[in-house]
Amino acid sequence: MLKVVLVRDTCVHACTMLHFYKWMQNLRKERNSMKSAEVKKSVGKLRQAAGVADNRQAEKAAQTRARLLEAAEKIFARDGFEAAKLEEIASDAGYTRGAYYANFDSKEDLFIALLAEEVEKRIARAREGAGARVRQALPKDERHRALRKGYIRTLKNRTWNILFIEYKLFVLRHPEMREKVNKMQAKAHATMASGLEEVFKGAGAKPPVSPLAAGMALTGLANALGLDLAVSNALTEEEVDKIMSIFFDALVGYRCREV
Repeated sequence: MLKVVLVRDTCVHACTMLHFYKWMQNLRKERNSMKSAEVKKSVGKLRQAAGVADNRQAEKAAQTRARLLEAAEKIFARDGFEAAKLEEIASDAGYTRGAYYANFDSKEDLFIALLAEEVEKRIARAREGAGARVRQALPKDERHRALRKGYIRTLKNRTWNILFIEYKLFVLRHPEMREKVNKMQAKAHATMASGLEEVFKGAGAKPPVSPLAAGMALTGLANALGLDLAVSNALTEEEVDKIMSIFFDALVGYRCREV
């Protein structure tokens, strides 16, 4: 009888220990699962924080670059490329020389980056203007006047009238940079030609020269007259607008009725 009781107690004890062991295993699994979830959650938070930090850093870097380019535009137009000083550009932007070299390798690099940014801005404006014109159904003369006014407005920018001349002088004095500058100007010329081609089609005219030649002629005239306006009062803004309009109509081969 005693043996039976001992065997029974041993079995009960073994079953209890087995249940206890399984319970401990399940408990460990639950803990590990909770730890894994917490770890994943923590990693997710860290990645999110790192992403926010990266975005902030990128925004800060973009702001620094934009302010340096803005200061460069003013100082290059005022002093010319050769006389412009990096320290003054950095100071005008509110930064040190170190911030400047974190964004640009040299003064030449900054000068070319400034041209590239202006080209991209003009391309974006041209596309935006083309999209707006597509959405508007205007009479032929009114559409031509709107195109002419918009085109001349983009050409009349005193700062860039001076800077485009400065870029030509830059290429003449630094022939090793010719390829880089010409590559960006080619993009600007393509956009300019595309815009004028739209004008030609809208006017139903056969111009005496190609859209590219017409665009370069208009740009050359705008730069020269813009420079004259900057240094003297021989001409008025109204006279320049009139000259540009007459020249524009002559190149396009279309004359609309003025109102």
